Amino acid sequence: MACAVAHGGRLARYDDRTPLSLAHLSELEVPPPALAAMAARAGFASIGVRALPAVPGGTCHPLEDRAARMALRGALADSGASLLCIELVPIGRDLAPARLRDALEAGAELGASRLVVTGDDPDRDVVAAGMAALCDLAAPLGMAVDIEFMPFRAVGDLAAALDVVARTGRDNAHVLVDALHVFRSRSDLALLARTPPRLVGGFQLCDAGAVAPEGAAALADEARTRRMPPGEGALDLRALVEALPGGPVLGLEVPLAGRFPAMQPADRLAALARAARDFLAGGCPRPHQGEQA
Repeated sequence: MACAVAHGGRLARYDDRTPLSLAHLSELEVPPPALAAMAARAGFASIGVRALPAVPGGTCHPLEDRAARMALRGALADSGASLLCIELVPIGRDLAPARLRDALEAGAELGASRLVVTGDDPDRDVVAAGMAALCDLAAPLGMAVDIEFMPFRAVGDLAAALDVVARTGRDNAHVLVDALHVFRSRSDLALLARTPPRLVGGFQLCDAGAVAPEGAAALADEARTRRMPPGEGALDLRALVEALPGGPVLGLEVPLAGRFPAMQPADRLAALARAARDFLAGGCPRPHQGEQA
């Protein structure tokens, strides 16, 4: 297992005591109440919930049902974890913001302060109008809206995402910076460093191999199934963190089930948290069970 950052020492912006948030994709099949309990035991301070499908027919865990909300509320209270965000709303021409009101209200009731969206139409005015409408729904609930750029979607890089945010004209519109998407989209770190901190709503950390897959389908597959814990791959995460404006909540989005199917979800989350802490402390991640050091 390679360690690309051990020689670099501690990061200036985060350290091994920084509160961590867990993106639901890391263990997407786990229901939110169980995810909250597992995440808290592993050392995560908060979680995100995939309350809406990222693609038509995709896995999600709706929160509009009162029983689902009560179960998650109890798990959050018992575990001490909090709900950071709900996701994911692909914004295209068929977006009907009013139909999402119940989902946003359910998330806000449980403490979520952010909604994550993507841009799925090549016309940025269409995406910006949809995002602005969602911002207007979210604002009275105390929620912000973060657009996550992905190289296999229409809004594919940092520059495009910042352009969409500017076109919304909304104070609660932000960009979510995902490490994998930054590098796979070849987004400009200098542009990120110049970005006003108020425009960056979230940061998701992971690692990956040096060679990017070819084509949108392969990039999407890597993002959904083949991410690595920070420090195990070849991405220049140190340069990314140094360019990051401000200090947004540090999230981890690393699904490990494909690499370690024999491990229990709770054990995978514990391994992920350990790897992140080791990376943030400036050392090499410890090997996972069954992996050679």
